[in-house]
Amino acid sequence: MTFRQFNGIGYIFIFFVSSAFISGCATVPKAEYRIEREMILQNSFDSTWESVLEAVKKINGNVINVEKESGLIVYSVFSDAAKSWIYANVYLKRQIARDTTKIIFIPKTLRGYCMNDAERDFFHALSSDSAAKPSVHRSPKKAGKLPPEDRFYDFEMPDATKIKEKGEKREFVRKSFDEVWDSLIVVAMQKGIIIKISKEKGVVVIASHPFIMSMLAERGNAIDVYARLDSIDEMASDTSEQKNVKLKLAPSIAEGHIKLFFEQLATEIYAAEKWKYLQKEP
Repeated sequence: MTFRQFNGIGYIFIFFVSSAFISGCATVPKAEYRIEREMILQNSFDSTWESVLEAVKKINGNVINVEKESGLIVYSVFSDAAKSWIYANVYLKRQIARDTTKIIFIPKTLRGYCMNDAERDFFHALSSDSAAKPSVHRSPKKAGKLPPEDRFYDFEMPDATKIKEKGEKREFVRKSFDEVWDSLIVVAMQKGIIIKISKEKGVVVIASHPFIMSMLAERGNAIDVYARLDSIDEMASDTSEQKNVKLKLAPSIAEGHIKLFFEQLATEIYAAEKWKYLQKEP
């Protein structure tokens, strides 16, 4: 754990080196390396929210999804070096007891690869001493070149009925809706790009080529969570330059991905309760 100071704003960097989670179920999920970075800012949620949006502007980021109630900002930038669009899920969580804000930052490509230079650029732009100009190796969207996320701008968020229609369900007890919702965001942003989110509706949708996963959390005495997996071709509209090719998913593939998702979600929800040494906040 390393402490740095940027013009009076304190940052605590926490790195995770574990290659897998301990599952909340009886088995250990085959999870890959997960969170890229967590940062604690000695600022209020509202102040941090505005700072993050300003940082995205500095690096010519295209905001593709934002919901302040959930604390989520998703943006994309084009990397000339990688010749690829890079996405970042940025999750801000209030820490009311200390009036500080935790940031979880996870950069990805549509195919799921993490890009460390995007992480570096974002946190440099977020620091108060950074110059108000984009990084030299970043460029805005090129005219006539549609990024993959353009398919998601007009993507219609599935309603509860559609998710339940082909979705699997798990019940989580002894937890509030907010606790389950926060855990759902943390797991979802590690598995793909969050393209739609609504806390009011309890819906989160992620894209990770070639899949789209739709999740629904319902309030009650226990919190029911549903998860449905489809192909991007089935769920998202094609661009005018692409052929209308439909990729169908075998039921066994969807079942395996959803099972792993629920194992990871159970870990995130119950880790602090079952394994107190995994508690991230003192």
